[in-house]
Amino acid sequence: THQLARSLSLFEATLESSPDGILATSLAGDVICHNRRYVTMWQVPPDLVERRDALGIVAHLATQVVDPEGFRARIDELRQTPEVEAVDAV
Repeated sequence: THQLARSLSLFEATLESSPDGILATSLAGDVICHNRRYVTMWQVPPDLVERRDALGIVAHLATQVVDPEGFRARIDELRQTPEVEAVDAV
């Protein structure tokens, strides 16, 4: 268990040190992990962060983009093809 705790600590440190905003979700719509940069970048309300509600976060993000429908379509596309790796830059 010490090895697992060490690995988890290293993962969390790496996630937080990234200059990118990172959000990982399950297909069921639960937040698996995120970093503070993501929360700050998108001004995600604390209640959404605490609930770990990916669908609520996506709804919040859609209010901040120029093309909310295109954004939602992109998210739906990613959910339907989880094996595809995607990076979107702002």
